[in-house]
Amino acid sequence: MTFLPENIFAKIITGEIPCDKVWENERILAFKDINPQAKIHILIMFHDISERVAKYQEIERLSQRIQKLNEELKSKNKIFKKSISSKNKNKF
Repeated sequence: MTFLPENIFAKIITGEIPCDKVWENERILAFKDINPQAKIHILIMFHDISERVAKYQEIERLSQRIQKLNEELKSKNKIFKKSISSKNKNKF
C-alpha cells in the first residue's frame, strides 16, 4: 500500500482502526461512516491507492448517476405525495 501512515483511512483499511464493515474483498472495503450525513452513508475505499486513482473518473461518473437518480426519485416522490393528497381531498 502507498498510503501515508498517519492517514486515518489507511489505518481503517489495514485494520489498525476498527470499522463497521458492510462489504470487503481483495480490492475494496465498504464501511459505515461514523458521522453519517444521510440515513444510509457508506464509504467505499480501494485497498491500493494506484487502483483508486485509476478508477477515479469511473467513480465520479457513477456518483453523478447516483445523484441524478436521487433527484429523480425525490421528484417522483413529490408527485406521488401530491397525487395521494389530492385523491384524499376528493373523498371528503
